[in-house]
Amino acid sequence: MLNATAPGAASLSGRIDMASCAGLARPLAQLAAQGPLRLDLSGVESADSAALALLLSARHARRPRHAGRTVRPGGAAVRRRMIMRPARSLAAAALLLLAGCASHPTTAYDPYEPYNRAMFTVNDKADQWVLKPAAQGYQAVVPSPIRTGIGNFFDNLKDVYSFAFNVLRAEPEKAANDFMRVAMNTGFGLFGLIDIADQAGLKNNKTSLGDVMASWGWKSSNYFVMPFFGPSTVRDSTGLATSLVGPGPEKLIYHNSRDALAFYGVYGVSTRAKYLGAENLLDTAAVDRYSYTRDLYMQMRAKQLGQPDPTQPVDNFNLDDLVSGSDSSAPAAERKAAPAEASAPAAAVAASAAQ
Repeated sequence: MLNATAPGAASLSGRIDMASCAGLARPLAQLAAQGPLRLDLSGVESADSAALALLLSARHARRPRHAGRTVRPGGAAVRRRMIMRPARSLAAAALLLLAGCASHPTTAYDPYEPYNRAMFTVNDKADQWVLKPAAQGYQAVVPSPIRTGIGNFFDNLKDVYSFAFNVLRAEPEKAANDFMRVAMNTGFGLFGLIDIADQAGLKNNKTSLGDVMASWGWKSSNYFVMPFFGPSTVRDSTGLATSLVGPGPEKLIYHNSRDALAFYGVYGVSTRAKYLGAENLLDTAAVDRYSYTRDLYMQMRAKQLGQPDPTQPVDNFNLDDLVSGSDSSAPAAERKAAPAEASAPAAAVAASAAQ
């Protein structure tokens, strides 16, 4: 919370966040024009404090004489004199003000943005230096039929999970489809190395534990970047973590941590090899790679679950308000009757929708 006081009992208070930073800049400048400004920045982050101090110094730099300012970060009074050229100080103020505001996430479905961006960078560097080169070597050395077989093997293990999760979702048709896929690919496809189910026309509808929790009522979930696995949500991350620690068919393949590391290493390299070249499209299409990836993932999950797209603004259109607002020029007696009359179009729309 920011509190600013100027001579003559003029004062200003407000909260520093993305929505209020731009709105506070002009009132602060006007308040500073009245004389030396006293700021109480207790509870404001350091980046915001520096930005506000520079903003005020830029405002006063136009004066021939430099005024002192008293800044109180955390309650300790510190008196400073700032002498800066107007152009440089204004540019620095703008940059620092934006930096301070950016530390407060504004996307409703991404409240953990600072962590998510940091983990996105870690994953991106790990992909750049480890996973992508390994996938490129894997693609160059391993013949295509073998790569296809390895991918089919991991896909068959996912069908086992999909069968169990569709049972939990009370989706008997999808569960039966998944059971037939596993039985056919395991029994006749060399334990899943050959995908016979696709050739037989069985649908490949993978279901995760996150989908189960969504069907049970956890409809919307915030964006969350997982280490190694990448884009996810809190709900889907919980489901994936539960699946990894719980019993599963892959536990029959590895029996210790070293085998598990090798198993998931092959899975990661095999999966990454399928998307070689996708990063070039991302670099070309996105100015902010993080935001682009986040929105793309959230749109995809919303479509898979049949939910509204969280990246699109919610339409709060109210027909009653529109109709009552159009009668504002009517006489007072008519305006008193407007609310009752305004509900008629809404009732008609509701009746038509019910039919």
